[in-house]
Amino acid sequence: MRSLLSHKLTGTEISELESLARCSASPTIRDLLREIARAARQGEDVVAADRRGN
Repeated sequence: MRSLLSHKLTGTEISELESLARCSASPTIRDLLREIARAARQGEDVVAADRRGN
């Protein structure tokens, strides 16, 4: 079953994403994590597809 999850990230979670982005060897992952952190800092919900249970 697939569902959409919406979650406001905390400051700590945002900082962790930024730290992971700095450590990532993959430019694609770095960009994705930075974009998620940027959106979260601007107060946007972070929405992701949840595929657990498939």
